[in-house]
Amino acid sequence: LNENTQFKLSAARYSTTEDESSNLFSEYYYLFDPNNTASREFVKSASENVSNYLNLTSYEFIPEINFKENNHFIRAGVNIRLTDFKNKVDESFSEIGDSLLYDLPADRLINEKFKLNSYSVFVQDEFKLFENFYANTGIRANYYQYNNEFLVSPRVILNYIPSTKHSLTLSWGYY
Repeated sequence: LNENTQFKLSAARYSTTEDESSNLFSEYYYLFDPNNTASREFVKSASENVSNYLNLTSYEFIPEINFKENNHFIRAGVNIRLTDFKNKVDESFSEIGDSLLYDLPADRLINEKFKLNSYSVFVQDEFKLFENFYANTGIRANYYQYNNEFLVSPRVILNYIPSTKHSLTLSWGYY
């Protein structure tokens, strides 16, 4: 914009997908004589069928403005994160055998879709207080759409730099 003012725009996309399928069948036998596998008795059989799918896609946009005036460096911006989450679970478990030894059949079906969007705004000022003594103050406001939560996070950093090899930093923030 000019020599004291800059505008930045960052954008990102992230996506991940997981797909899991399995069909397992097992049989259980009781061996009367461990040395003779022919002397076995059927106990139960078990079946497990699984078909699960998960997809998460996220887009992030961060417009930011930086402004320099005298000994102040001010940054302000917005962070917009749009996230879609899809989760499908289809699982079934069953056993056949002596009724005292098997679990009841179980099916688990889940089909979820969530918007995990978040929005935040921030402003911070970095400035020199005295020789070798700097401060950074700022505030960030966040809104999370999924749980309708709004948070305000102030923060302060004091930094003393007595030499090029040493510094002392005191930070405080409410997150």
